[in-house]
Amino acid sequence: MTNIALLPYISGSFTVATNSDWDDSIQFNQPSPNETLPLDISDIDFFAQLRASPVSPNILMALSTINGLLINGGKAGTLTWNVPAYPRTTAPFDNMRSLQSAISPLVMDVVAVADGRVRNLFEKAGPASVSINPGVTLK
Repeated sequence: MTNIALLPYISGSFTVATNSDWDDSIQFNQPSPNETLPLDISDIDFFAQLRASPVSPNILMALSTINGLLINGGKAGTLTWNVPAYPRTTAPFDNMRSLQSAISPLVMDVVAVADGRVRNLFEKAGPASVSINPGVTLK
């Protein structure tokens, strides 16, 4: 069994640049009275999709712990974005440059999957806003 049931509902927003790696992290901690200790999130898969709006059928970027664009920190309790500024593979939409023409802000939520359960971490607050800063300096 995993700690999926102990994952909190979250809210927030992100600001990212199209010429920089997206490497934000979320720290999950244990519930009270141990809230200073990390929550072990091992064996939980995480998924996120960037879209222009919550009802848009077009996925601008699909991130997951399976495709490596999200990293599960396991016992450290961290979920980290791992989106490179520039393509590492031939797969489309796996880098920040692929968002160069996206109209900001975008929306995203994060879904956790484990133990036969699916939990939308943004369920209570609604999707996160993702502001895209069109980077000027290119490598």
